[in-house]
Amino acid sequence: MRILIFIIFCFCIICCSKNKVSQEEIEKVNHQDVANENVTENNFWFEQTEPVPELADVRTNIKNLILFEYKGKWGLLDENFNIIIPPEYEYAFRIPYSELYNCQNGNKCSVFDSQGKELVNFSDACMMNDRYCISYESPYYILDYHTGKKSVFNCFLEGFCFDNNDLPLAIPVTTTSIGCFYLNEDLITKTFDDVFFKRVYPFNYGAAVVVDMDWNTKVIDKLGNVIIDNLLYSDQEYSEGLLSVMLKDGRTGYIDSKGKLVIEVPFYVERTEPHQSFPFKEDVAVVQSPDKKNWTIIDRNGKVLGSCKDGWLGFCSCGLISVRNDETYGFCDKMGNLVIRSEFQEAAAWHPVQFNDGYVAMLYEGNEVLLDTKGNVYYSADIMAGNKEPAFSALIGNDDE
Repeated sequence: MRILIFIIFCFCIICCSKNKVSQEEIEKVNHQDVANENVTENNFWFEQTEPVPELADVRTNIKNLILFEYKGKWGLLDENFNIIIPPEYEYAFRIPYSELYNCQNGNKCSVFDSQGKELVNFSDACMMNDRYCISYESPYYILDYHTGKKSVFNCFLEGFCFDNNDLPLAIPVTTTSIGCFYLNEDLITKTFDDVFFKRVYPFNYGAAVVVDMDWNTKVIDKLGNVIIDNLLYSDQEYSEGLLSVMLKDGRTGYIDSKGKLVIEVPFYVERTEPHQSFPFKEDVAVVQSPDKKNWTIIDRNGKVLGSCKDGWLGFCSCGLISVRNDETYGFCDKMGNLVIRSEFQEAAAWHPVQFNDGYVAMLYEGNEVLLDTKGNVYYSADIMAGNKEPAFSALIGNDDE
């Protein structure tokens, strides 16, 4: 009897192996017309899965939601403070370049639309925009939910927000073993043949920052042509068509997508911190003086609009800029005038202190609140109880509580 079981087991293994080879041969024939000969199975391979058509149509009913926190968990509200997704998640955020929301508990993620409908769920992965998903645990992959195409890698991947405004797409793939490169949207062909980089960043406005194999920082266009190569330091990504840089001659400022230094302004650069940046948001940028003693707000012409000596300034969002003093936050306008009192703490280290669609989740005296751009403060506990009126105003000059 044992011998018979062993024979059956061996027969099953042989059949499965033959079927696997057959499937691999079929896929190879189906995709040999688009596969780049420089891409080998040692680097990654291709699979076909079922597409998720709902993700292709999410822009037909755009309706942004409000992120809020209650009892240490995160959920989403509509503009009338109706609960769309209950606060049951450790993390929740709006997926860049989309109207989708990623809600996560542990390694389990769910993607919701603005109606609260769950579109997909997965583990050890994250949506990069409304089309692509990337995994952080083996098997590492990039999956196109529109077409069902998947590239599976044999090495760790780092994810970036894939800019879906620039076509054709060039997806930055950062690995730990074979180097970094760009992948076409077919998820098979490398954009620049067999060219590898030390680091790659997303394309915006037709240009991207790369670090070549000799650790030289450059900006390239979609054809791989070098736009500018005399960079000592640069921001990771173009924002509103401009990129903060330090040139090799020591000048600092902003270049356009053609590599021209259009704004020359002195600011502090810490080259050991490559993620430090001062991008333009809503036509203004915040720069720190070289002596690190004050912060300055400039417009797209390099004109100084305002400054701050007693706090740390963040990005502009919904017309306001966050101001941090020690562990408390307030908000100033584009001229540097404080308009919302510095009485709040950040809700979570992963949650940026900036307004999204007019609201930001904060802490006030240890209580979870929502703050709007007019300075109105709503307690999360009140919202959960059905009270949608503000508890008080934190607007400068309005001391009524």
